[in-house]
Parts: sequence; structure tokens; C-alpha cells
Amino acid sequence: MILDDYVEKVIFSPILKEDENSKVKQITPALVKNGKIDISCAKTVSSSRANDRNRALSSYYIRKGDILFLSKGSQIYSILVEKDYHETVACQLYYVLRIKKDYNPVYINWYLNSPLAKEYYEKNSSKSTTKFINKNAILNLDIIYTEDEDINTVITKFEEEKQLTLDYLRKKEIFVTRELMKRISDKK
Repeated sequence: MILDDYVEKVIFSPILKEDENSKVKQITPALVKNGKIDISCAKTVSSSRANDRNRALSSYYIRKGDILFLSKGSQIYSILVEKDYHETVACQLYYVLRIKKDYNPVYINWYLNSPLAKEYYEKNSSKSTTKFINKNAILNLDIIYTEDEDINTVITKFEEEKQLTLDYLRKKEIFVTRELMKRISDKK
């Protein structure tokens, strides 16, 4: 099956202008830290927009279980929306994938970030400096799906271990850099 078989709908937010008097927040890639959304620094955007075909802005609000797929940039990745955000939209760099109720968004998000999916994105994205993968290419990604109920536990434990390993490597790199700088300074 392909991703499209698991997706209820794809939401592409309208262009919204920054508006400090608005309550509507916008998620941008800058708000993503270690695969999590930090909404505390989100800018607010206007609820008025051009070319909206009279759709209510609330139809663009993200909700728990949605997957934000970053379709343009140096890295292509997805983020699972783990909680409901009040009056929040994604910026236009994201496709919001609303997963059908019968399917596990945790697993699908994990699969979208897997090496198999990353290889697919490389083959199916634009070949310019800034990568772009279009909606049809994303939705045609083959997904090997499982109904295994323990899969969330396995994914969570793996992601925690992966984060610990990355943290360790960052700390080690800092340590080695400081030691090298100290040795260089001592020789002068």
C-alpha cells in the first residue's frame, strides 16, 4: 500500500501574514527541536488570507495525530503532532497529513523518517540545492504497515536511545574540540 491509502486528507495552509494582535499561531521549522514542536516562540499570524476559497481558517488547524511533513529544505522529515494546539496552523513548507482513524500515526511518522523513506525522497525530490518533494511523490511512497500493538513501544524506546546516542556524540565532539584547542594553545 502507499501513503495515500492511510491519509484521510492533506492540508496545505494558506499564506498568512504575521499579526501580533492575532491569536492564531504558526508552526515553522525553527520551532522544531529534536523532533518535538516548541510552540513557545511561535509567531502569530492573521486570520485573513488571500485565495482561500471561503474555507474557514479552523479547517487548517493542526490537531493531535496529524503529521507535519516538511516538503522543502535541506532536510526532508516529518513530525508527529503529539497534542492538540489551540488555533495553530503549519507554515507552507509543511504538508499536514491527517491519518485515517484506523491507522497508527506514530508508526507512519516513524516510517516517514526511516532510511527507506529518506532514500525514496532523494530519488523523488528536485535536484536543486534546496530539495523539494511534491505532494504526489509523498503520497505514492510505499509503506509496509503493521498492526502490531507493541510497535509504539519499540519505536519510542528506539527514538529515546537514538536521542541519547546523539546527545553523547555531541558532548564527545565538544570535549574533543576543547582538548584539541587546549593542546594547540599549550604548544604556543
